[in-house]
Amino acid sequence: TVTIQGDAKIGHSVYGAGQLASLGRYWIATSPELAAEKGVEVGMPYGLKCGGKSTVVIQGYAEIGPDNMSMPTFDGNVFAGGKGILPYENVGIEGPGRYYMNNSGQYLWESYAGDDKEEAYMKYIKTLGITETTEVTISGNAFIKGSVYGGSENGHVRQNTHVTIAGNCQIGNGCGIGKNARFAWSDEDASNYSECASWDYTSPFAPYDKYNYSGGSSTGTDGHTYYGNVFGGGCGKDPYKAGKWNPDAGIVGGNTVVDITGGHILTNVYGGNEMTDVTGKCTINMTGGTLGVPRTLPQIKNHPVTCYLFGAGKGDQRVLFNTWTNVNETEVNITGSARIYGSTFGGGEDGHVLENAVTNIGGSVTIGETTYNHTGVIIGTWGTSYVDGNVFGGGRGFSGEALTAGSVGGNVTVNIMAGIMLGSIYGGGRLASVGTFFAN
Repeated sequence: TVTIQGDAKIGHSVYGAGQLASLGRYWIATSPELAAEKGVEVGMPYGLKCGGKSTVVIQGYAEIGPDNMSMPTFDGNVFAGGKGILPYENVGIEGPGRYYMNNSGQYLWESYAGDDKEEAYMKYIKTLGITETTEVTISGNAFIKGSVYGGSENGHVRQNTHVTIAGNCQIGNGCGIGKNARFAWSDEDASNYSECASWDYTSPFAPYDKYNYSGGSSTGTDGHTYYGNVFGGGCGKDPYKAGKWNPDAGIVGGNTVVDITGGHILTNVYGGNEMTDVTGKCTINMTGGTLGVPRTLPQIKNHPVTCYLFGAGKGDQRVLFNTWTNVNETEVNITGSARIYGSTFGGGEDGHVLENAVTNIGGSVTIGETTYNHTGVIIGTWGTSYVDGNVFGGGRGFSGEALTAGSVGGNVTVNIMAGIMLGSIYGGGRLASVGTFFAN
């Protein structure tokens, strides 16, 4: 367990598990027969022997991350899991490889240098940064300047994740670059513009890609930010070569749960992962706290990609990712005194729900031993556009390029039992389909 409290100030990020090293002891499939029986590759874990759970608690007046961050600096984050590896990053002069012990007890070097060794190298990377289950709680007056992830950075969680946002904490550094600002909103004064630093939102609205690959740009123009987000799962957003990503980076093999009972999340909430898959179900329970910031109508028009809640993950708008960033199903429950300044989606942002998506607003939700009933949900700031005040049963496609972006493969259910929604209710998605066959 990692606990950070008091007035501790951490200069960079926090990880619940190790760097490259896995947490726990695992049974390994050592033969083709055993691998086939357990449904894994040879050399991969198929079961837990002992340990394997990582827990992170950030509370008190703790601060995580540096000041003055601007995109694409990726820092100030809290990961419930560990840190894996981005392939080919920070390798020594001998290139990528590993030391291993042979049958005689000697340590030998196995090189993965060269394109012909890439497949073997990627298989080896799958054995690094493994955690069985994770749990992270941000509470008190803690200040997380980056984002919170229930999973790992480029590593793997084999089973389930659980994220709790409570108390008077804040996720994201308000007022953007050069500021170290906390905000506790007691009204809806949009003159206090305080979003996190982000890419500009301008044509051609390209996602960040350091290799400038296929519609991406080394200077993003899609308005997104790495700061002020909460993810139920992990992160696998970075390519390791031009046009090449590791689809297993940050993956979650079970279910994710995000419980929000308090706090202030400045940007977005995602039940799933950032650019990678959740094998099971994503659940978000928001019974209190605040998502987003109040903004003027010109501010909303100039930056319409923030203050959202998504039941699934954050994908990529490009056709390359037509079948990436999947979750099996989603459930979004919003009740109590939850305040959302934008809109809500049962699906993902350019990610996909393979089966069904359910959204419930204004009912009862039980978290642990506490049942929360509706006391005053409000969704929206003005309710004058698709950006704020709306409830979408499906997902959000960023553009018309990838036809499956934001899609739900099964059915959508939206139940409105109470609350104030300043905009409109849509059974489907925003530029995103329902009942889609996922194919390249």
